[in-house]
Amino acid sequence: MRSSGFSKTVVCRFVWCLGLAAACGGSSASKSEPVNGAMSAGPIPDMVNAAADAGSAIAGRASSSMPAAAGNMSAVQSIAGHGAPPVAGAPMPATMAGATGPGGCASFDSAFAAIQTIIFERRGCTAGACHGDAKAGDLDLRPASAYQSLVDARSSNSDLARVQPGTANDSFLYQKLRAATEPGSVDINGSPMPVGTEPLTADELEAVRLWIMKGAPETGEVADQTAGNTVGGLLDACLPAAKPTPVKPLEVPDPKEGIQFILPEYDLKSGTEIEICTPFAYDFSAQVPAEFKDAGRNVMFVKSLRVRQDSVSHHMVVWNPKKDLTTLTPNPAGWTCRGGAKEGAACDASKGSIDCGEGGVCAGQPTNGTFCGGIGELFATGGLPEQIANTQAPQEYLPPIDGVYWEIPMRGVLWFNSHAFNLTEEDTTLHARMNFSYASDRKRKMIPHNEVRNDVPIGQAPFTRKTYCEKFEVPANNAIAVMTGHTHRRGERFWVNNAAGEEIYENFVYNDPEIKRYDPWLEFSSSRPADRTLKFCATFNNGLSKDDSPNLELVTRASRMPERTSCTPVACVAGKVAAACRVNSDCDSSAGAGDGECDACPITGGTTTENEMFVLMPWLIQPAGQ
Repeated sequence: MRSSGFSKTVVCRFVWCLGLAAACGGSSASKSEPVNGAMSAGPIPDMVNAAADAGSAIAGRASSSMPAAAGNMSAVQSIAGHGAPPVAGAPMPATMAGATGPGGCASFDSAFAAIQTIIFERRGCTAGACHGDAKAGDLDLRPASAYQSLVDARSSNSDLARVQPGTANDSFLYQKLRAATEPGSVDINGSPMPVGTEPLTADELEAVRLWIMKGAPETGEVADQTAGNTVGGLLDACLPAAKPTPVKPLEVPDPKEGIQFILPEYDLKSGTEIEICTPFAYDFSAQVPAEFKDAGRNVMFVKSLRVRQDSVSHHMVVWNPKKDLTTLTPNPAGWTCRGGAKEGAACDASKGSIDCGEGGVCAGQPTNGTFCGGIGELFATGGLPEQIANTQAPQEYLPPIDGVYWEIPMRGVLWFNSHAFNLTEEDTTLHARMNFSYASDRKRKMIPHNEVRNDVPIGQAPFTRKTYCEKFEVPANNAIAVMTGHTHRRGERFWVNNAAGEEIYENFVYNDPEIKRYDPWLEFSSSRPADRTLKFCATFNNGLSKDDSPNLELVTRASRMPERTSCTPVACVAGKVAAACRVNSDCDSSAGAGDGECDACPITGGTTTENEMFVLMPWLIQPAGQ
C-alpha cells in the first residue's frame, strides 16, 4: 500500500490543479496504460504529449487515510471531493406563461408541479385506491398533501426519508421509481413503483432525480447545466427559467444527541463560478456531554454526518488545520459575523463564534482556491490538513453503523472550502450546515480513505473513449463499510471488482455518485495481499456520442476552460471536425474558407469545470482496539 505521508514535492504535485504551480517545482506524473483501445480522428494522439507538457496536466497519484484524531481524508481527497461543475452557457428552455406553450406543451409554475401532474397524477398514483383516499403506505400524493408527505418525511417501509433533499440515492421515492424503470438496479422494500402501469421513462426518472438533487424545492424550476437538462425539458413541459433555490436548512439536533456547524455564508453573483476557502472559529466544548468527548485530546465521538447546502453548491470540504482558539490573538483583524442578526459585525474569533449569536458564525477573510491563506499558509500548518467533511454534491448523508465511530475536534479553527456556481440571471447567497450525531457505541474506528489516480486520464486525446484500471490493497484486518468513486463529467462509468473478479461497486452518474453501503461489511482478513486487492476502473469519454460520432458539447475545449486553468487545442470543432490542428486555419473545410476552429483538447486534470479526476473513496473500519 502506498504511504499516506506527503512531502513538499508530493504536495506540489497536487496544488498544480489549484492554479498554484508557480509556488512549486515541476513534477512529472506516471501514466497508466488504458485497458482498451480508443477511437480517434487523425494524428491527434501524436500531439497530446506536447499539449500536456504545455501545462494542461495535473500530477495526482496518492493514497491517503485520516489520522486517528479528527478524521482526515487528506489533501488529496479535498481535491477528490470535487466533481465537475456545469458548462457555462449550457442551453436553458424557453420560459412561458399560460396553460400551453409552443408545440402544445403544458405550462407549470414549478418543477414539482410538473412532476405532480405528469408523473403522479397521469400514472394513477393519486387514485383513490393508491396514494389518494387510501393513502397506501401512509403516503398521500394528492396535490394538497404531496409535497409535505414526501420531503423530509420518513417512509413507513424504510429507514430512508421519502425524499431527502439533495440525495436521490437516499430518497425512498426515487429508489422505488428506479427499481421499476431499471430492474435490478437497487434493492428495495416492497414493490417497485408505479404499480399496475408502465414504469417511468428514463427522462421522467431523471427529472425526479434532478429535482431531488437540486434540493427538492416546492417552487421554481431546477436545472443541471452540466448536462444541459431541466425538469421542464425532460418532461416536455414549459416552466419559468431556473432560479437559485434556497434549500430548507437542517434542523438543529437535540443537544443531548448531536451538534450543528453553521458554515460561513457568502454571496454568489449571477453567471459566476467560484471556489473559495473561508476560515471560521467554533467552540462546542461546553455543549458536548461528557460521555461523548475526550477533553484532554479535544475530540468528540460521532457516528453520523448530514450536510445540506443550497443547490448552487457543487461541493464542499471542511479542512482541519489543527489550530486551537488559543493560537488566535484576541479580536483578530478582518473577522466578522456571517449570517444571523449580527451579520457583518466584528467578532473575537479567539472565543469561537459566541459574539455572533444564534445563526451566525465568526469567520475570517476568504481566499480564492482550495486552501485558506494559499500555499504559504498550507505549509505553515505543517503540511496537508485533515478533513472534517467532504461532499461531492450539495447534500450528503453518512448514516450510523453499529459499533462504528470517528473523531472530530470540539473547538478550534476550520477552513470551509466551497465550490459553487450560479449560472442563473439572479444573484444569491450560499448557505451550508452540517450535523453530527454522537456515538456511544464505540467498538471500531472508521477512517475515510482515498486512492487518487488523477494522473491516469490526463492527456487522453479528444474524440476518444478509453478505460483505465488501477489497484488498491486494503490493509489487513480492515473492513469496508461504505464506498464511492469519483470522476468528473467525462467519466462514463466507474466500477470496482474484488480479488475474485466480482463487481462490488458501479456508478454511472458522476455528479450524484452512488454511495454504496455494505451490510455485512466487506472483511479483508487474509494474510495474502492479493486476496485484499481491489481493482477499480473508469471509462473516460472525451467527446464521443453513443454512436461514436464527435460530440462537441462533451469534448474538452480551450474556449470553455475557466480562468484558472487552460488547455492546448489539438483537434477541430468546426470545419474539418475532429481533424488534427494547431491553429484555426488547419481546420478550414477548404483553403482560406475561414470556417475552421481549433478548440478541442486532451483531457486535463484538476478541480474546475473542464478538468478530470479518478478517485476510489472507501471508508475503512479499523480492527478493534486500534
